[in-house]
Amino acid sequence: MGSKLETWQVGEYTFWAEKWHDGSILYTFQIGDRPRSLTEFYPTLDKAMVAAVGEKHTGHRGAGGTGVGTAADWFMKMIGAER
Repeated sequence: MGSKLETWQVGEYTFWAEKWHDGSILYTFQIGDRPRSLTEFYPTLDKAMVAAVGEKHTGHRGAGGTGVGTAADWFMKMIGAER
């Protein structure tokens, strides 16, 4: 994990940015007090927000799970936010 840079609270969502040893900045989130995976990091805050909304409504993704990451990837591509 990197060092925490900034934290934002939006309703029940908490987002934060971390700077990694290679200089990259990645984003992650937590929803309320729900347990979260410490390995879910996203290249943009936008993508972390999309993944958070997907996870809230479909559950945490995992092996054999709902595939929230896939839904977030698809949504970001469909609206042109990621190419």
